[in-house]
Amino acid sequence: MRAASGWGAMLAGCAIYSFGASVFLVPNSIVTGGLTGLATLIHILWERIPVGICSIVLNIPVLILGFIFAGKKCTFKFIPTVIFLGVTTDLFSLVPPVTDDMIMATVCGGLLCGAGSGLFIRNGFGGGTELLGRVIAKITKTQNIPLWVGICDGAIVLAGAAALVSFEKAFYGLVTVFLCTKTSGFVTFGLKRSKLCIVISDKGGEIASALIAGSKRGITMLRGVGMYTSNEHQLLLTCIYSRQIVFLKETVRRIDGSAFVIVTESSEVLGKGFGQL
Repeated sequence: MRAASGWGAMLAGCAIYSFGASVFLVPNSIVTGGLTGLATLIHILWERIPVGICSIVLNIPVLILGFIFAGKKCTFKFIPTVIFLGVTTDLFSLVPPVTDDMIMATVCGGLLCGAGSGLFIRNGFGGGTELLGRVIAKITKTQNIPLWVGICDGAIVLAGAAALVSFEKAFYGLVTVFLCTKTSGFVTFGLKRSKLCIVISDKGGEIASALIAGSKRGITMLRGVGMYTSNEHQLLLTCIYSRQIVFLKETVRRIDGSAFVIVTESSEVLGKGFGQL
C-alpha cells in the first residue's frame, strides 16, 4: 500500500513539474537548472527538438554513470521518473501558454516545478542533475551531493544566459531555481523545521529535567571528556522544533551560564513526537 502511494506521488509530481515547465517556462524561454532546463535550452535553439524527448536522451548517459558509480538500486528508481517526466512534458507542450508575463511565468513555473520535484524526491524518486550530483560526489570522494547539484544547475542557467545573450533571462532563470528549491524543500520536509541541539555542561541532569518538563522532548545524556582540560562533562542530545529554541537557551542559561550549546539545522527527524519512520 505504501509503495503504491509512493508511485502515485511520483507520477503526480512528474505531472505537476512538467505542467509548470511546459506551460510557463518553456514558452517564455526561461532556462532553469536540471536536465529539463538543458533540454529547454536546446529546444529554444533548435525548435524542432521536443523538450521531453531531449531530456530523456540527456538522462541516458547520466543513468549509465549512475549504474557504474551510484549503484543499480539507486539508479533503477530514477528511470521511471525520467521516462514519465519526459513524456508528460511533451504532452503538456500541446497546452497553449497561459501568460507571456515574465514575472508571472517565473513565479508560477518555479512554484509548480518545486512542488512536483518535492513530491517525487520525498518518495525516493529523482533523476537528472540529482543523480549526476551523486555520481560526481562519488568520483571526487567529496560526498557533498547538494554542492554538486547546485554547481550543475548553475552551469546550465549560465549556459542558457550565454547562448541567449540575455542577462534578463539569466536573472529569471536564477529566480525560478530559487523558488523551485524552496518549494521543493517545503514539500519534502514540511513546515516543522527541527533543530539538533547539544548541550555540554556539568549540570546535565538538572538541565535535562527542566527541558523535559517544559518541552516534552526526549533527551539523551552522554559522558564526554574535554581534551583541553581533561575534565569530564555531561553531553545532552535532543531534537526540538525551531519555536522551542528560545526556551532551551533560557533554561540552560538559568541553570548553568557557563554551559556550551550547539544548535544545528536538522532537515528531517523521524520517530516519536516527530515524523513517522
